[in-house]
Amino acid sequence: MFRNRRLGLDQALAALLSVVGLGVSLLWGLRGDIRIYLSLSVGIPSLLYLFMRKRWLSDERFLSVTVPADFLKFNHISFALVFLLSLFLVMQSSPDYSRPASYFFFVLAAAASILVDIFCLQEASRSHAAIALAKIIFLGASLYASSFFLFPYARGPDAWTHNQWIQETLPLGHFTAGTIVPYTYAHWPVFDTVIEAGSLVTGLSIPTSFFVFIDIPLVIITGLVTFKLGEKLANAKVGLLAALLLVLSDRVVNQAVEIIPMTVGFCFVLLSVYTVVSGGFKGHYVTLLIVFLGALVMTHTIASFIMLSALIGFIAVFWMRIRAIDGTAVRRGSGLFLVNLCLLFSVEMLFWWGWGNPDGLSSFFDTSVENLLLAVRGETSASVGTPSLGVTTVPNYITLYN
Repeated sequence: MFRNRRLGLDQALAALLSVVGLGVSLLWGLRGDIRIYLSLSVGIPSLLYLFMRKRWLSDERFLSVTVPADFLKFNHISFALVFLLSLFLVMQSSPDYSRPASYFFFVLAAAASILVDIFCLQEASRSHAAIALAKIIFLGASLYASSFFLFPYARGPDAWTHNQWIQETLPLGHFTAGTIVPYTYAHWPVFDTVIEAGSLVTGLSIPTSFFVFIDIPLVIITGLVTFKLGEKLANAKVGLLAALLLVLSDRVVNQAVEIIPMTVGFCFVLLSVYTVVSGGFKGHYVTLLIVFLGALVMTHTIASFIMLSALIGFIAVFWMRIRAIDGTAVRRGSGLFLVNLCLLFSVEMLFWWGWGNPDGLSSFFDTSVENLLLAVRGETSASVGTPSLGVTTVPNYITLYN
């Protein structure tokens, strides 16, 4: 009965998330793990979407609110006021590694204003969607800046090593393996190169260069690409809501605060996924995809593996002839292109991992599997694929920020 039935992409994702979420919930429930609420918050909504999808998509009034134009103007003014007040509170607060509680109240008020914009959005109004997206980006940039500049020094265990290597590289003018601290990311230099080039061209300090050339693109790419993906797969409201949730999520905020290559890797993954979904594998889209994937391999190991998993998922989508919500079918030739691209990307990724690891590719996989098992058991582990330096505190030979 299902032979001629084509599954929607949203249905496939919801089915996958519901199985994974409920399966992990069962595993954690048997172990008495308190993190079971995380998996349930993924599995139950996904399962609910599968049962209610037809009704929600057929009802044009679902999540739709009609309001007068004056109300939207009032909402825009309210957002501007609470946004400026939040900036004022951060600028006036004392540098004691904390922000006043009233700041987060105004951030929540600004996010609520954006939600009003999303629910009142008319699909034909591109300017309304652009204004809501701009609000999301400005609010995210403000939150990232208030978190990043709250600390005078690096935050996070890996940030100190990256900071030290950048300060060694700038006066030398070339990459090293680390003269003071062994630097295992010497063969994954894209992240550090962006910060160094920005600092050399503009004369900015290392933390300011990180914020300008890493964090600002992060919030723009996260907001814009997530919106375009949601709009293509569903509609503009879904895209804006997904962009708001992702930009303000704790994971993305942490990536914006910590000076780590995964921040850039996350951007390349989003750009690569969007190129695959919307490009049609023609012309300049193919060129952009190859550039993004090549840069991703030289940025971060985990991000590269995530992208490889995404490519395999796309191959399954084309093989199963899955459609988008609007019924758009995929081209048969695209599936063959993805298979070849996935094979080439795998070879490039394995070669780079083996070349960048001093103990060879086998040692890399041993470390990765060991850390993966530790993560599954909920124990602390080192970075996947990179040997641990064995440093538990900030060593006295680490140079502080310029």
